[in-house]
Amino acid sequence: MSKSTISFLVFIILVVVIFISVSVFSNLGKSDAPTVVNPVSTSTPISGVGTVLTPVPALTNTVRTDIITNTSMGMTMADVQKHSSGSSCWTAVNGGVYDLTSFTSKHPGGSNAILSLCGIDGTPAFVDQHGNQRRPNNELAGLKIGDLAK
Repeated sequence: MSKSTISFLVFIILVVVIFISVSVFSNLGKSDAPTVVNPVSTSTPISGVGTVLTPVPALTNTVRTDIITNTSMGMTMADVQKHSSGSSCWTAVNGGVYDLTSFTSKHPGGSNAILSLCGIDGTPAFVDQHGNQRRPNNELAGLKIGDLAK
């Protein structure tokens, strides 16, 4: 065999090997089941190594049954009554349910004004104090967590 024929055969063999390798490696790790990848990660610097990416646990879809009794019908007053303290303060106002816990210490009239509404329908007290004033109604709207069941 001549040198050119041997070179041509080596070339053909090389092309076939590359084609087979690409086919094999491109299907490596594939399965019929979809793979779920968590794209979110955090970087952690390690001295002398650089930055290492650490996967963050995937988020889960959980239903907070401690908050909502029946999501299709809204929250009940029984749900609101379970949150009648400064550490968990909910109230109902005009058919909405509001979590006032974070606002208790921020209320301009003092925390007692808010604590008196925990676990009850606070509509009469809120309307008597604030009526249609824009700022208090906007503050309240930002604390809404649901609607009161009818």
